[in-house]
Amino acid sequence: MKRIPPQSLQLILADHRRWSILRVLAREGPMPAGALAPRIGADTPWTSRNLGILKQAGLVSAKYRRVYQIIPELQPAPGAEFLDLGDFLLRLDGGK
Repeated sequence: MKRIPPQSLQLILADHRRWSILRVLAREGPMPAGALAPRIGADTPWTSRNLGILKQAGLVSAKYRRVYQIIPELQPAPGAEFLDLGDFLLRLDGGK
């Protein structure tokens, strides 16, 4: 299990839509920023910038043609309710 450093988690926690990015990628799988943006209520440039932040933090990777995915070490099993980030668990249902 990959452990995410607390400094990286601070970047993620700074905006709730970054949590939404992780939730969507965990539940729906890899996708480009343009497809992800409407799912989280953001525009594509904002989504692209924040995918870059998540990539720099070591939580997502980009495949061919900038299709983003959660890194394999963190990808939850199908049907999982949480994304395990080491010191934190992200509820995939958005806390509903």
